[in-house]
Amino acid sequence: MNHLARISGNDHNADLGELITINANTLPWRGTEVDGITEKLFERIGSGVLARETALVRLMPGTALPRDRTECRVDVYVLEGAVDLAGQHCPEGQYVRFPKGAEIAFRSPSGATLMVKKRGGAADGGALAIDTKDRANWEAWGGRGSEKAQLFVQGTLPEASWIGFMLPNLTIPEHSHAGGEEIFILEGGLRDERGSYGPWAWVRFPVGVTHTPSSLDKGCLMLVREGDAVPLG
Repeated sequence: MNHLARISGNDHNADLGELITINANTLPWRGTEVDGITEKLFERIGSGVLARETALVRLMPGTALPRDRTECRVDVYVLEGAVDLAGQHCPEGQYVRFPKGAEIAFRSPSGATLMVKKRGGAADGGALAIDTKDRANWEAWGGRGSEKAQLFVQGTLPEASWIGFMLPNLTIPEHSHAGGEEIFILEGGLRDERGSYGPWAWVRFPVGVTHTPSSLDKGCLMLVREGDAVPLG
């Protein structure tokens, strides 16, 4: 079975009430059950309505996975390189979502690094494909000159997600998130009361945790999810 089509393995960072900060640059790439694929695992909750898995996945050049039907929703954001997904060519900056039951195949002639989120429970949603490198997909964010490329909004799904760019040296007033928040830094960096976060930092803020984030001198480009740190039942 396609390694990217299901959630499997032992739980990891499974307590959604825990604040988790990971510098992915310090994590080793771990082998998987599929030749040509390694990963850096951030979280895994293995079954039922809570089922979820978040990881960086690296496909070595020439890696190909056969067509398979997904057992959960699969969200893919291409960080580096390019990958062909179900016949669609996806270069750096492409976001693709496959709902549960979709048939997908993965192929990467030149290699790729992906952010992969797999979700079970009530988080199926529909198929999506968004090119975040296309300026037509960007809009104002927060009324301070920052911008975002919205991936999806709360509605049929319990969470929302976007790629956001904060201008340099910008501070967002102290706040919390009713459904928690998850960020992955793509470029630049942030700091708050707990420290600084640079490229490839992944932070999961539980429900009720407050912070006052400020962008660093080069601003901050990040993948953001809200409402993603609660059970999906």
